[in-house]
Parts: sequence; structure tokens; C-alpha cells
Amino acid sequence: MMQGVGWKLIAETFLGIAAGIVLTVPVHEIGHFLGGLMTGYRFSSIGILGLYLCKDDDGFKIKKRKDAPIGQCIMYPDSPKRTPVMLVAGGILANLAVGALLIRIGVGADDLDKTALLLSAGGIMAALGMLNAIPFSRTNDASTFREIVCFEGAGKLYNRLMCVYTELENGKMPAGLSSGNLKLGVDIGKGRVRIDSGHFLGCTIAEELLYYRRLKETELTGESGAIPREESVYDF
Repeated sequence: MMQGVGWKLIAETFLGIAAGIVLTVPVHEIGHFLGGLMTGYRFSSIGILGLYLCKDDDGFKIKKRKDAPIGQCIMYPDSPKRTPVMLVAGGILANLAVGALLIRIGVGADDLDKTALLLSAGGIMAALGMLNAIPFSRTNDASTFREIVCFEGAGKLYNRLMCVYTELENGKMPAGLSSGNLKLGVDIGKGRVRIDSGHFLGCTIAEELLYYRRLKETELTGESGAIPREESVYDF
């Protein structure tokens, strides 16, 4: 028969796993924010589970959004020459760093229950960070990172996309987006997107743009739901 201390240890382990899963998203988005802030990007919005902190000319506001990603951080460059490498990688690095820190503290804890809690929380956060560092999906950070590093012009395209996101966050209609930021044609009706660079083949950046613009269109026209990412067709 397992002693009471054993059940407590199991409970602390599961509590740590749950805490690690819950904290992974805010830590990840804060990592994007810090990575962007350190490399010359300005804050536009950060959101968790549809609740967003946004900044515009009138200051900071709290907004709610339906059909939003689990987590999202939008920052725009103060110069088109900025590179988004740290902005994109910041989320993964934050998960790995905080996960490693929790594990380190857990190893040094003098209480077995605290050790189980911290090791499980840090382990799950580090594991999710490492999973996001593998480009197995077109929509994860690793795929976007690979694009901006490997494809010529991808960094500039990403910067323009962040400016587009910021304009939409500030209430600008999709039809009124700055052509200098967009510089690519998007045919929402046919579910196709065309980019002005021939270097991109099925890239995540284009997918994010199409999905976000379609989401804003449904909000403006009152249509129900947004098109699922997997149903989109990309024509480059």
C-alpha cells in the first residue's frame, strides 16, 4: 500500500505538469516580446486565449477577440532593415530558459514534493519549447525561423506583415492597408495568395497573412467563422 507521501508526490508531479502547460504560452509570448524589444521592434499587442493587451496612439487597451490563436505577440519594426530573427526565436528561447531554470531550482530543492513540482513544470515547458523548435508544422516558430534565415527577402516580408497586423489592430479596414507595407496581392475570395517574391513556396508567413486577413474580413462583414488554415490554397 502506497504511503501518503507517495500520493502527495504524484499529486505534485501532475500539478507541475499542468502548471508547465499553462505557463508555457505566456512565457512564450513574453519571450517574443523581449526578443523583439531587444532588436528594435515596437510593441503592438500581446494576447493569451483571446484576451489582448494592445497599444495604439491613445495608449494601452484590453480587447477580446474571437477565433484568436492561443497566444500571439505583434511587434513592428522601427526600421525596415531590422531583422526578426530574435523576435521569432524569442518564444522558443524563453520556454527553454525558464524550463531549465525551474529544473535547476527543483534539483536544488530540499523538499521532495517541491522537487517533483518544479522538475515536472520545467520539464514539460522545456519539452514544449524543443517541440516548437522542430519545423514539423508550417505554422510553428521553427518553420517561420527557417524561412527568414534561408529565403532571401523573407525578413523584409515578415516586417511588412507585422506592420499590416499593427494596422489591422488599430482598426484600419483591410481595403485601406498601406500599400507600402503590403506589397503583395491577396485574393481572399478564391483562397489564394500571391507574394511578390519568387523565393517563397508554401511559406508560413504567407499563410499567416491570409488567415489573419480572412479573420478580419469575417469580423467586418459579420460572417460566421473563419476559414480553417488547412483548407487554404496557396498559389505563388
